[in-house]
Amino acid sequence: MIFETLNDGSLPLKILKVLKVRWLSLAPALRRVKDQWVELQLNFQIEASQEKSYVAEMLYNTYKDPKNELYVLFVLPILEEANKVIFSPPNRYFFSCTVGRQTVDMHYIFFSLKINVGNTY
Repeated sequence: MIFETLNDGSLPLKILKVLKVRWLSLAPALRRVKDQWVELQLNFQIEASQEKSYVAEMLYNTYKDPKNELYVLFVLPILEEANKVIFSPPNRYFFSCTVGRQTVDMHYIFFSLKINVGNTY
């Protein structure tokens, strides 16, 4: 009900699971949480006050702390940029390493992060 009210009747998106290769699945899951931050905060606030739920209260306190939101806003572009590089075709002219079945171009990751994330702060 809260989500529909705040988002013109659209249904809430499911929170994505973090998989075994956690750092690869973290960016999409964190993006989903960031996109619904206000709705999640309000939902847990109502749940904590009406149901007297300890878990809901702890989650509400997590979402209302601006440091946590700032952390998400800082880390998310870094994770998304790293995922872009990891899932792009490898470049044979740079140092590469293999993570599972994926070849990762380490120089390109650092260079891309410096340009795309480093220059925004």
